[in-house]
Amino acid sequence: MGNWSPFVKPEVNTVSLPHGHWVTFKKRLTVLEKREIQDQLYGVHKADGSVKPNYKMLGIGEMAMYVVDWSFRDEAGAPIKPTLESIGDWGETDFEILEKALDTHKEAMKAEDDARKNARDGESESSKTSPSVA
Repeated sequence: MGNWSPFVKPEVNTVSLPHGHWVTFKKRLTVLEKREIQDQLYGVHKADGSVKPNYKMLGIGEMAMYVVDWSFRDEAGAPIKPTLESIGDWGETDFEILEKALDTHKEAMKAEDDARKNARDGESESSKTSPSVA
């Protein structure tokens, strides 16, 4: 049977940002979290069956699902919690830096997943089947 599990472990990965800042991302999202992102982005369904994208949420909903923590503080020095609203308050150019960091993180996680899948796929299939009853 091995130690394979379909459940997402609550693991994180911290990525460096410019000016000594950092952001911590969830390593992986659950299927429910991914569906919530899709719902936020494609939540408006028209009577004719077509879907109207919610451009306001493009990139922001996904970012809010991934970001667990970051190093940013307000003028008084208090930590700013990463929320949908605080992420939406970023300037466009700075948000692109955060998007690049998330893209790099997701690429690294995909490479990790691919390596794990390839290792699992390399196992002998005959050991996974039941003997014939002939």
